[in-house]
This record gives sequence, C-alpha cells and structure tokens, in this order.
Amino acid sequence: MSKSAAEIRERPRQIVHRTFGLRHGAITRLMSPSDLGHILKPFVFLDLFDTEGTALSVMGLHPHSGIATLTYMIEGSVRYEDTAGTTGVFSAGGVEWFKAAHGAWHGGGPNGSDRARGFQLWIALPPEEELGDVESIYLAAEALQRHGPTVVLLGKYGGVSSRLEPPSSMTYLFVRLKSGETWNYQPASDHAVAWVA
Repeated sequence: MSKSAAEIRERPRQIVHRTFGLRHGAITRLMSPSDLGHILKPFVFLDLFDTEGTALSVMGLHPHSGIATLTYMIEGSVRYEDTAGTTGVFSAGGVEWFKAAHGAWHGGGPNGSDRARGFQLWIALPPEEELGDVESIYLAAEALQRHGPTVVLLGKYGGVSSRLEPPSSMTYLFVRLKSGETWNYQPASDHAVAWVA
C-alpha cells in the first residue's frame, strides 16, 4: 500500500549529509558538485564569505555563462561592477542577482574597512535560458519581501514573493532568529530537497 504525498510530507526528513565546508581565504564553499551537487541540481555552489581575520581580495572583471548567482549581504558592504554597465555599492541586507545566461562579466571588491559577510548561491540555468539575456539586479534591504524573521530571497513564503524570478521552482530564505525563538517551514510540494546553512 503506497503512502499519500501528505503522509510522506508530515514525516520529518532525514539529514543525509553534514559539512563545515572547505575554506579558502575569505570563502567557505559549503556545497559543490564534488559532494552533493549531483543531488541538488540546479544548485552548483553555496559559498559563505566572511572577511573577518582575512582580506577579501579585489575580484577583477571575470566571466560567467549559463549560470545565475544570488548574493545576500549579511554584514558590511562591497563594490560591484558588470558589463551591463552597472556599478555601485552593495550593502548589508541587500541582494545581487546576476544572471549571466549567454555570457557576461562582473567583479568587485572591498568597500572601505568594513567586515563583509554573506552567502552566494550559484544556480545552473536550464538549457532554454543558457543563451538568454543577461540580467543584473541589485536590491537594497528595504526592497526585499519579509515575513516575520524571514527574508524571501527567491520563491514564496508566508504569503509574500521575491521580486526576483528564479530559473526553476525554488525557495531561498534568510532567517534570523533571536535566542529561544523557533521557526517552521513546510517545503512546496514539488520540492524534493531541503538544505540549511
């Protein structure tokens, strides 16, 4: 006798892998194709960057194609530029969405002596979008949708939706809890994998 989707969803999911990532300078790669990437497609990398105790080097203009990156700044700020002609400063609580598609260059680096800390998610684009238009969007903290302690970076949560359009069905949230506070999340019915950093 098979179980219904509702019965399966109510059962707690098992943790299949834990990692502290691989640190190289200011960047800790939390997930990559060499560990769970084959299971987590379309996700390619998840990086945590933190300049405390190390220098964030200037990343000159460098190429990307066939991917999108979403960078969320937890603390501090960095400068950015791209071949779409966009330049500026990216500050705490803000998001950079860079969809390289058919190919584009971007770069940046430290902005003053502030500590810079955040996450960068790399997403493989589906074949029909790999050769599409480049999209470069920078949203300040006040432009992001929130529900309680949750910032909705991609997808939907608690009746609010991100202004950014992911290339496939996914939900990417940043949640900051106070000591003793709890939080619950029910993945969408078409989501087969959940991960927490």
